[in-house]
Amino acid sequence: MQVSVAVADDGTITVSGELDGFSAPQLAGPLEERIATPSETVVVDLSAVTFIDSSALQILLEYHRRFDEGGGRLEVSAPSPAVRRLFEISGLDDHFHVAGV
Repeated sequence: MQVSVAVADDGTITVSGELDGFSAPQLAGPLEERIATPSETVVVDLSAVTFIDSSALQILLEYHRRFDEGGGRLEVSAPSPAVRRLFEISGLDDHFHVAGV
């Protein structure tokens, strides 16, 4: 199970591969770096995520809350079918700010 997390020049965090209990903390690092300026919009591109579990969902929820509390926004961009399915199953499909659906 491999995951790749990259931060683009515009600040977009792009994730590809499988996000599970082992790999999901790799997403938390770049989000934690951006929380220093919580009033901005942070985009997480999940279009290339092939698998996602509750560990990754928990990280997304945590940072969604933290950015909202700081006056910012965590936006999920182009969620893959696996991500959309987990959002639907968990009842959180309307909870996240989603672009590119």
